[in-house]
Amino acid sequence: MTTDGPADLDTLDLAELASAAGTTPERVRDLVDRGVLTPASPGRFDVTDIHRLRLVSAFERVGVPLDALVEASR
Repeated sequence: MTTDGPADLDTLDLAELASAAGTTPERVRDLVDRGVLTPASPGRFDVTDIHRLRLVSAFERVGVPLDALVEASR
């Protein structure tokens, strides 16, 4: 987590988010492209996105397709 200034408090860059959530940067990019995740500011993600990523992965592990999750969130 970066704390260089007030704008960066409680935010992570893409690689930090992927690492913290136990996934890959490519997976994070895919979820951004699908609208599942939205950066808090350019190139920065809120720390709560760690939980969002883990929740999406948990749904997928029990058989809920990502496309169904994306559609349900709309």
